[in-house]
Amino acid sequence: MNQSLRKAVVHRRPLLGMVFSSGLIALAFAAGCAQSPSVDEAPPQQAPTSAPKPGGGLNEDSLETLADEPEVIAELELVLDEHFGNHNEPQYLMLPEWEASGFDPNGSPFDGKRPHGGFEAEDLERLREGNRKYWSDVLALVDEGDRNLPGRWRARRDLNMAWSELRAQRDELGEEAFAARVEEMFVDDYPTQADNARLFRRYCRGCHGPRGAGDGPLSTRMEPRPRDYRHGVFKFTAVSAQARPRRDDLRRTIEHGLPGTRMAAWERFLNPVVRDALIDRVRWVAIRGEVERWMVASWVASDDMPSESIEEAYREVWNRWLTADDHFVAIQDPVPPATPDSIARGKALFHDSAGADCASCHGANGRGDGPKAVEWAPDGTRRSLLTDEWGRPAWPRDLTRGIFRGGSRPVDLYRRVHCGVHGTPMPSQADTLTPEQIWDVVHYVRSIANLE
Repeated sequence: MNQSLRKAVVHRRPLLGMVFSSGLIALAFAAGCAQSPSVDEAPPQQAPTSAPKPGGGLNEDSLETLADEPEVIAELELVLDEHFGNHNEPQYLMLPEWEASGFDPNGSPFDGKRPHGGFEAEDLERLREGNRKYWSDVLALVDEGDRNLPGRWRARRDLNMAWSELRAQRDELGEEAFAARVEEMFVDDYPTQADNARLFRRYCRGCHGPRGAGDGPLSTRMEPRPRDYRHGVFKFTAVSAQARPRRDDLRRTIEHGLPGTRMAAWERFLNPVVRDALIDRVRWVAIRGEVERWMVASWVASDDMPSESIEEAYREVWNRWLTADDHFVAIQDPVPPATPDSIARGKALFHDSAGADCASCHGANGRGDGPKAVEWAPDGTRRSLLTDEWGRPAWPRDLTRGIFRGGSRPVDLYRRVHCGVHGTPMPSQADTLTPEQIWDVVHYVRSIANLE
């Protein structure tokens, strides 16, 4: 094998440092990935200076609410660690009904342990194809009988340990059996929960923080601020009401980013398995955060100690996530055309207070300056009258700019009108408008955004 290629395979080092400019960040990632032998070695947003302490601590809101109750704080952290592990070594507590059904959120989907976890047969094949491509250099070296094999990949401690153990058994197994085991290990590679935490710190900590609280070292430079996942609320989904997002919803955000924000599109730069590992980590942070908030609320409402409320909270929150697909909003096919009549009907609904009433927040001309959302001061500055789930000003989108964070395709805007934007004052219109009327509004919005 060519020596320069072998050196590249063994070391896999990113070639660019972190670029902070929002205008250049995607270009910098692309440049780094184009020169690196592995797309997964795109420059991390920020290398962590230290890992979170074991236990991870409680959310700031919990600590403030329980400031005078040290025994409740101690018990809350104890039961959370029993059910979730800690931020460095996460591990879901298994429920009896999961064991009976074969569901294990800690297990690999390749082992058939995620039958209710959002993985279908086509998802597994997509992940295997990604692994075959990503690990092709390792598989090729083994096929050649090469003894100088690469190893120790960043943020993959558990994989590195398993790989070291397998390599030590090479002579005992023999070349044919060893090659078969290597094929199985890497084609069916799926990070453990602990490796998920390390991958999240490597790629997401800079913005979202080590605990997913949206407080990374780069977050103060960003508007809008990165998402605090601990509320379990995600704005851009394809599910109705306040249902939790599907894996596909989170995957779309990771792969395509959020236009108009610093959330980059990672589809080109991360292996599909790594992207799904980050989804698992986001879900862990969100589920743990929801359970914590539930137990604090139970204590405030009825003096229920965390050990008394944890079982109900854990089951109920998990059920919300496991049933997300049941709330999927399907879209009719084909999409109705954007005719002049449809656009005219959409305009009327946009301004009708008894219809969609979009103008009250988005403004008469769709510029995000409606009277319910924005107040103008005498000096010409404006103040938001609305707040979101995270207590921050909620500014309605200036629709005329044509930048839509959840996507600008007709189907994307249909879901924004139908489902609303979770965690914000943007409501669902599912009970107000018919599907035909929603399409009319979508066509009107796209017309004022100059989208064809």
